[in-house]
Amino acid sequence: MNVIKIEIDFTKNRDNIKKLLDELVYDQNIDIYNIKIIFGDFVHSSLLAILASYILYLKKNKHVEIITKNEESKSFGYAQRMNFFKVINVNKPEYFQRWENQNNFIEITEFNEDSGLNVVENIINIFKNRISISYELDRGLNFSLYEILDNVIEHAEVENGIVIAQYFPNNHMINATIVDNGIGIRKSFQNSKYFPEMTEEQAIAKAIEERVSSKNEGKNKRGMGLNYTIDFVYGLLGEFSIYSGNTSYTTSIFKNSYSDINKWQGTIIDFSIDTNVEITENNYFNGKPPRNIYNEIDDLKEDDLW
Repeated sequence: MNVIKIEIDFTKNRDNIKKLLDELVYDQNIDIYNIKIIFGDFVHSSLLAILASYILYLKKNKHVEIITKNEESKSFGYAQRMNFFKVINVNKPEYFQRWENQNNFIEITEFNEDSGLNVVENIINIFKNRISISYELDRGLNFSLYEILDNVIEHAEVENGIVIAQYFPNNHMINATIVDNGIGIRKSFQNSKYFPEMTEEQAIAKAIEERVSSKNEGKNKRGMGLNYTIDFVYGLLGEFSIYSGNTSYTTSIFKNSYSDINKWQGTIIDFSIDTNVEITENNYFNGKPPRNIYNEIDDLKEDDLW
């Protein structure tokens, strides 16, 4: 039996997605994955969601052993409260009172075609609980988030994905991370008859174009989720990142860059926004926010995001 040992040290990497991906291994020749997780004083919610997704992917075909260190630490308790161990099916006794989240966060949550709307509503409630949400902001948020979640199932060729979201009061930021272990953006385009062979970078660039979908030629179709979401993040002075295959893309009003990453099997979408920014209809979605999601459901089921 081939065994590999992987160490995830949250005392050294508290919030860097790229560094976490550097530690993950995909190897068909490995039979047993021994994963040691070292907790510290803090770990970002996005890292927990990505690691949970990775472990679930491995468990489909491999034997996975989980070892935890520093269980008395704050981040270990935080991981418990965010349902990290429940999602990966590892039993860890909880020595604290589970209070209601009061719309401050969404625990690590698996979603599918049927539960996407409920997940979006829960994320929107984080905003509504902390800041004044205009009708326009609500409208834009539920469109963007639902289209991304809905199309994870479509493009990824998987039955479910993972989402996590949290409001961080110290810097007035809301962060959301959506993860899948599907075929990835490049292969989604590669499987389409409408597009030529692409690199990972070219595929991501195509995916964020307006009205582009791997199931059509981009003519009078939707494929607006990523494009709209990036516009929305720009308007709120946030940052938006995609990780797929061996390439990542990060964009904000301050930077726009691609970089090589260690392989991620599937796609990660991670974005944050500043809740202190005053917004109007004209400073996001190019001044043309989409209709409310409940008027878009039928259309969403007919087309893909990329």
